[in-house]
Amino acid sequence: MSILVSLRIRHVPLNQPSPVVVDVPAILRNKHGVNVNKAQTPYQFALGDDTKTYLELMLRERTERGEPLNPDSWLFRSYSKRFAEKKIRKVKLSNPGKPLSTSQVGEIIKRAARKRGIQQKFGKRYLFHPHGFRRYWKHQLRMGRADPDLLDYMMGHVLPYGGAYDRWTAEDIKKQYKQAENYVSLRPIVTVSKEDVQAEVLKVLLGKMKQEDMNRISENLGTPSTQIKSLIKLITKTK
Repeated sequence: MSILVSLRIRHVPLNQPSPVVVDVPAILRNKHGVNVNKAQTPYQFALGDDTKTYLELMLRERTERGEPLNPDSWLFRSYSKRFAEKKIRKVKLSNPGKPLSTSQVGEIIKRAARKRGIQQKFGKRYLFHPHGFRRYWKHQLRMGRADPDLLDYMMGHVLPYGGAYDRWTAEDIKKQYKQAENYVSLRPIVTVSKEDVQAEVLKVLLGKMKQEDMNRISENLGTPSTQIKSLIKLITKTK
């Protein structure tokens, strides 16, 4: 989570087509100047089409509010500031934002889960928390047959022999992420059945079919043309 809140806009090339490959440098400093990349080894991870879209919308909204964004702006900003008297006050939306803290991210997730009525607590731990999403992401991509070593690499884990036997290129990452992306996508997966395709074809044919063609089919089948139209409408579920 420390990596996430320490990213700046320049680290995420949203001008790339998705999946977007993010380069995490060996030295990534947080707002206190501390390097949060514990392995001190550069690595990469991918963002899918839905995440890219939401990031673009977020940055556009910040720009419209008057915030002066630049490549060194924090990717995820906070809209509150804690003063010495331990009171939290809102800051102006047009002011350059300070980064979110890991505790703020955790609170945002817990609050969202409570609002939806799905949050549960087991002892001191909550069902929905930041690290849980990290585990879910890895599990789902494994279900999509992504290489386990690649997943560890994208999570910033130290690989055996320093990853000497697994040199992943940006294209490798894009290819594997793309084939498993549906397993982590925030958007619903839409599948079209053979029957749906046939119904749509019949619908088009019905709209373009001339009356003489309909009469000819009617004669060949020995069925009134009005009955044929009714059957087609029933199949295509049109009124």
